[in-house]
Amino acid sequence: MVLSSSNGVYETVDGGVNWTLLHAGSASSMVMIVNAGPPATIQLIVGYYGSGLWTSTRNGTTWSTWTQIASAAFPTSFGRIALGQSKNNPQNIYAAFSFFDGGIAGIVKTSNGGLAWSPVTPPLSDSIDTTSTFGGADNHTHTVHIPQADLAAPAAHTYTTSSAGTPAHTHTISLTLAEMQLLAAGSGSVTKITNPDATGHQHFFTLDRRISRQTWYNFHISVHPNDPNTVYYGETALWKTTTGNAPWTDSTCLCF
Repeated sequence: MVLSSSNGVYETVDGGVNWTLLHAGSASSMVMIVNAGPPATIQLIVGYYGSGLWTSTRNGTTWSTWTQIASAAFPTSFGRIALGQSKNNPQNIYAAFSFFDGGIAGIVKTSNGGLAWSPVTPPLSDSIDTTSTFGGADNHTHTVHIPQADLAAPAAHTYTTSSAGTPAHTHTISLTLAEMQLLAAGSGSVTKITNPDATGHQHFFTLDRRISRQTWYNFHISVHPNDPNTVYYGETALWKTTTGNAPWTDSTCLCF
């Protein structure tokens, strides 16, 4: 028996009386691939908080050296990792990476047991509505709206914020073509600072089309046992795809 925990991955060979640490670290999720052989092997793929995906294979009673899985599809900064595996297609695995402070950093998948990974577009909002940081003598905020039409046909844009503060005023933020393309694809966030108003103060906006937010606690991804393209992903909300990628359907109110 093998389990993952906040202290690492452990194995017991006597029904849980004694446990051996296989690999230390905050192991947030783990999947197993059993190969009947010969030779019979067990491969573990484990998600470690802030570190990444690590793997080791047991041949007989011996575990191989733990190695970190590398892929250009992985996000460069993340916190928790949630893993999902298709029970009857165990080579098909999905990995969801959270941001440290919430939100989704990225989703990837493999169909060959972790040898190669490809990006999966996470659930996206139709438009972007974001509130700025506080600023000004009265510590106010502004909002900015990026409409669906602008995300459907990305181009460089300048947006005017909502009016706020005393006296009431607006700001502008300018986004390049590359930044709009990034937001439209849902492959990252963009942080911008507004132009100053007459008093000289400014605000920061972090723009992100990816919907998911509360991933520091409620965070999971599950794969259909027979269809590796049917995937459920969520935190306080739940989304479903039947394509192995976008689009996702909001299934939060799904009743079983």
